[in-house]
Amino acid sequence: MQGPKIKAENNVGAIVNFDEQFIRSAYEKISAQGAEIRDVPDNFVTLSAWFHKEQLWRDYLDLFKMVPSLKGCKVVDFGCKFGHTFPIFHALGAAAVIGVDVEDEYLRVGNLVFSAIGFPCELVKSDEGYLPIESETVDFVLVNEVISHINPTYLDTVYAEIARILKVGGKVLISDGNNRASESCVADLRSLYAAWENGPAGTSTGRDTVDEPFRGARRDIIAGLHPDMKPEEIDYLADNTSGLFGERLAIEVGKYIRREGWVARPYRDGCCPTNPGAGGVVMERALHPVQVELGLAEHGIAAQQLFSYATTQQKSLRYTLAVAVYNLRLRMTKMFAPHKLYGRTWALYVLGTKVGTPPADWDVRKGVKLFHPPTVVNVAAQQA
Repeated sequence: MQGPKIKAENNVGAIVNFDEQFIRSAYEKISAQGAEIRDVPDNFVTLSAWFHKEQLWRDYLDLFKMVPSLKGCKVVDFGCKFGHTFPIFHALGAAAVIGVDVEDEYLRVGNLVFSAIGFPCELVKSDEGYLPIESETVDFVLVNEVISHINPTYLDTVYAEIARILKVGGKVLISDGNNRASESCVADLRSLYAAWENGPAGTSTGRDTVDEPFRGARRDIIAGLHPDMKPEEIDYLADNTSGLFGERLAIEVGKYIRREGWVARPYRDGCCPTNPGAGGVVMERALHPVQVELGLAEHGIAAQQLFSYATTQQKSLRYTLAVAVYNLRLRMTKMFAPHKLYGRTWALYVLGTKVGTPPADWDVRKGVKLFHPPTVVNVAAQQA
């Protein structure tokens, strides 16, 4: 199956007329309000400080240089947590901002803080990938560091819902730090997966710290459902229900108790582990860029992996040479081995455009491919 190409955006449209004073003021207010409200969790305060004092918002600017201007657009941040990206969207000229998340606590705190400072935004909940947003009303969707946590059961629904809410010509940018095409990234994830599945609690993965391993979480859930069960049986079930979550976990434990249709499901080394809670959140699931492109294409979004040439604000010879070498290697790879671009970095950036026809109607006679090698855009990137 083939489909229309997506033209890479070789500009910095989204950053034109960026209102830096507005964004500084907004994060100052958010930090101050978070410190005043009694029932705001510590991670909100910490994240607010990162955006305000550490100016974490600047890291998002490189991300938005990959997309066209957002001026006058209705935008959605899928997986917004508390909504700390909202001031960035408004500073870039967005007319309306909707934040989406699955966690009630994130939405509660976000609504509480942004309402208190009179900041225009809307926060809504997604259940099982569905979005409570009207069809073809959105110009841009950001999915940043989220796709690797969506349970595969719901991922196709997420793609379908994004396609549904986007206007024809609307854009979606999927950004994540778990690129399956990168061998070094996959190798790094192997130990992270084992730590989150089996622990022990407090283990540092190099990216985060395991607060509660998923095996232990399953054990607690099973013990809560069946308080009279023998400890050794609880341990056995915790060891052999890997990947199950929510109601399905309870159902399979019931099969064990009744001795009807029970199947042991031990953890398999190297597989992405699943939180046994209701949402089945997965921990840093690696995805191949083509996998993402094809998932979007199934629902009428033509997509392509993007890279950016590096720049640096440093004036030293060392940084200048490092940037020059990085960009030269990128150009050579693009010219002589474009297939290797897929795994060039741990991060993946996939930009998609909703087209006016479903994939089945894409005109294959024009020789337009469903997916093609990544493209390199001439915008500022992370420091080399």
